[in-house]
Amino acid sequence: MTRIYFISQRGHVELVKIGIANDPEKRLAEMQTGSGFRLKLLATATLASRAEAMNLERDLHHAFRSRRVRGEWFTCSAALRELIASVRDGDAARGAAAFKRARKESAKHEGIVAVQMGKGAVLCSKEIER
Repeated sequence: MTRIYFISQRGHVELVKIGIANDPEKRLAEMQTGSGFRLKLLATATLASRAEAMNLERDLHHAFRSRRVRGEWFTCSAALRELIASVRDGDAARGAAAFKRARKESAKHEGIVAVQMGKGAVLCSKEIER
């Protein structure tokens, strides 16, 4: 099973990496070797398939795109903190609400609308006409 993970890097600004791996703990160890900062695995969630994990990762990267620093690293926002806490606690409803807030924040900049796809499910976006 593939898992989505959230890894933090602390410095002047808290950064969070959103990624996928079969073994997030191993991925953390690999990343720690090349990092000058202490890294910490904040939360993980197991998904049914690699394709599902890749889709969720893509959607999260898109939702937090206004906070992207580089690659898969994002500055931490209240919505991202809430999402991480909900993943850690297994609270799908709280996670969906945090994801929706992130989508709305990004929508202000690019005309994206958040749409819930079912109870506690991931939200997706679609372009709207201006």
